[in-house]
Amino acid sequence: MSKLQRFINYIADPRARRSIRSIFTAGGFPTREVGNSIPNTGVGGYAPGCEFILPNASLGQCAKWINIGSETSALFIPDGPVLGYGCAFAGGPVDLTDDADETYVALPGVIQQTDYCFASKCITTGADQFKAVVPTSGKDSLLIDMAMGTNPTDSMDAYYAGFRDKCTPEYDIAFAGEYVAVGGDDTTIAITITGLLATDMAFVTPLTTDDADTINLVVCTADTLTITVSVDPEVAHSYSYMILRKRGTFKPSHYVAYAGQYTALGPDTTAVAITVTGALATDIVIVQCYDSDDDDCFVEAAAMSANTLTMELTNDPVTNHSWSYLVLRAY
Repeated sequence: MSKLQRFINYIADPRARRSIRSIFTAGGFPTREVGNSIPNTGVGGYAPGCEFILPNASLGQCAKWINIGSETSALFIPDGPVLGYGCAFAGGPVDLTDDADETYVALPGVIQQTDYCFASKCITTGADQFKAVVPTSGKDSLLIDMAMGTNPTDSMDAYYAGFRDKCTPEYDIAFAGEYVAVGGDDTTIAITITGLLATDMAFVTPLTTDDADTINLVVCTADTLTITVSVDPEVAHSYSYMILRKRGTFKPSHYVAYAGQYTALGPDTTAVAITVTGALATDIVIVQCYDSDDDDCFVEAAAMSANTLTMELTNDPVTNHSWSYLVLRAY
């Protein structure tokens, strides 16, 4: 029997016709689809609520998507867990008090000991850096430890986020990218990101640098990400950024292709090469100090090449330092 004849026999079966009708609306729009790429935002031809399955979803991607748009203008958003690391929780601003270098954020029932945690200063400029951003041993709070090399005159505030393996994310990545400083940036760098919201949370890592300047403040406003640094970056500096937004209203731009932690082997010198098998030179990396025992070893630069994340540090980390990292890739 030919393939054509088998198909004719199939659609002639009343049970098959009922099955076919169940996945299409009266107007002929599918309520369920399978494909190798997520439909672009704004395309037509999908019923509201249409379920799209990505059977070839790779590590870090979400395999199930739902159309919250219309039949003529689709908007597919991820639904359910990711096949790798996603943002399990995020919050802030939380006050980083100026009379103590350790701030504990109570997250009972939310944070887990194995989460990779990140922080970003969002209020009050200051050169102080994060010495540790780590779940406490009791697993009920997040410790944000500042180096406090120059105690701020006013309190600082920070956003925080935790990434977890195979979770259903609370937040997704709305934007991610890299920015190269230009001559007119001075110490305040304004990056245009169309669609950015003032309520978004931004996390920034130095990509390249020629000195030990610091990222002192990161602020989101409508369509603009502003990074305040300690010295004029001129043209020898660049930055990687990740923007988080509450899941449910947008199609993410990136996913976490790889995540991990690295502990210094000692001596690493000031250049640390971390093997990330499968990473691409076009990936974006976000790095956070996980734990350290001093106030003078910080990341000056973090760049991706094929299979390798290379960090440049202000000092030799010896064996008492560790870092968390996220490797982001575009959908």
